[in-house]
Amino acid sequence: MAVLTVTGSPVAGAKYSVTTANSADWTSVSNSTYFFDLTDKIVYYKTSTGAITYGFNNSANRQLRINNQAGDYTATITDFNSDTITRMTSASANNYTVPLNSSVPFPIGTQLLVAQIGAGQTTIVATGGVTINATGLKISATKQAVTLIKVATDEWDAFGNLTA
Repeated sequence: MAVLTVTGSPVAGAKYSVTTANSADWTSVSNSTYFFDLTDKIVYYKTSTGAITYGFNNSANRQLRINNQAGDYTATITDFNSDTITRMTSASANNYTVPLNSSVPFPIGTQLLVAQIGAGQTTIVATGGVTINATGLKISATKQAVTLIKVATDEWDAFGNLTA
């Protein structure tokens, strides 16, 4: 577990001193908040239920986590920053949903990778209040992919093989 050293009021997305230890004191940290270590390498996240998770932010030569989904899927914090490729494997039409920042507070700059592997067309869906800037929101064909980049609190840019 990690110990988060915070001076003053914690601010989401800020850098803090984080050390490894057998215990942690996250009581001063609000739920649904993320923090980076001083090197920007690790992001720590306190979920809406108070659980602590962490993952790598910008490490070189890392392997992607494969997230196969046979039906509709909503992005989660574990998909954070290109550490995951979500493979939509359904034979039927399916949706990949981008949630509101208030539900999943991805940091600005987060990249989400989505591939349509199955025959069912994958549609990128913006939860009400989310804007996705793209030429279309349907992945154009099987074995094609799209990258979503968070550019503001509830705004994403989509790049890749999309169609209207």
